[in-house]
Amino acid sequence: MVMSMVRVRVMSMVMVMVMVMVMVMVMVMVMVMVMVMVMVMVMVMVMVMVMVMVMVMVMVMVMVMVMVMVMVMV
Repeated sequence: MVMSMVRVRVMSMVMVMVMVMVMVMVMVMVMVMVMVMVMVMVMVMVMVMVMVMVMVMVMVMVMVMVMVMVMVMV
């Protein structure tokens, strides 16, 4: 009787520990997924900023070319 009680208690302890381990693993997985999503968003924002900067550079170059053409024509 006492042995069976002890065994049940040990089994319940083991079950609780396993549940806690699984919860911790799931939390860690979720944290890693969130970090990866944040990194991807930052990469996309950086790419968009670079594209915008390149567009601005091209616009400035085109403006300069047009100014030079106008100067030459005049």
